[in-house]
Amino acid sequence: MLRGSCLCGEVKYEIDGSLRDVRNCHCSMCRKAHGAAFRTTFAAHPDYYGLPLGGLDDDPGVKPTNHVYVVDKAPWHDITDGLPRHPQGPPT
Repeated sequence: MLRGSCLCGEVKYEIDGSLRDVRNCHCSMCRKAHGAAFRTTFAAHPDYYGLPLGGLDDDPGVKPTNHVYVVDKAPWHDITDGLPRHPQGPPT
C-alpha cells in the first residue's frame, strides 16, 4: 500500500496495486501543470491511471525508465541521466 497526499495534507489517498511504466514527461502541459522541468508519471492507457510520483508520501519502489516528449523540453533544463530519450511519446 502506497500513501500520498496534497501539499497541505488535507487530501490523502492510498494506492493498492503495483506501479509500472514510469517515465519523465517533458511536454509543455506537464511542465506547466506541475511548475517543473518534467512530470514523473505512468503511461497513458485506458486501463491505467497516470499518477505523478511527486504526490506520494512513500517510496514507490520504482524509478523512471525513459524521457518522453523531449522535443518540448524546457530550454533551461539539461537531461543528465543515461535514460532513453524519445522526441515524442514512448515507442509502441
